[in-house]
Amino acid sequence: MNASVKKQWVEALRSGEYRQGTAALRTHKDGQDQYCCLGVLCDLYTKAFPDSAGRWEDVVEDGVVPFCRLDSDGIEDWDYEVLTPAVREWAGLNADDPVLTFADDKFCVSTLNDDERLDFNAIARLIEEQL
Repeated sequence: MNASVKKQWVEALRSGEYRQGTAALRTHKDGQDQYCCLGVLCDLYTKAFPDSAGRWEDVVEDGVVPFCRLDSDGIEDWDYEVLTPAVREWAGLNADDPVLTFADDKFCVSTLNDDERLDFNAIARLIEEQL
């Protein structure tokens, strides 16, 4: 993983700026945004490249805010649960949902967030140690 992006991601997860959510990169419910740990990385991408095709859509369906990017043919591609290729490439990751070891087993980062219910501080520690 790109060391600079990793540092930004870990710091953002620990910052308290992002409210943790599950089941989607970003949700908007009860007037508040919530992010999966992967959604935090997508948000950092939008801040790093504000004029790029990677952006959060205004469309909110069932509280889910899709992350949109343009593919090489200029066609919009929306993601709700995993990293887009552009974010993956920027971050220097080889998977759209990286795998980490926790409790002697391997889990996708989204599973640690959504199913294992690790908080952002615990996920940040694993990212720091393993990616």
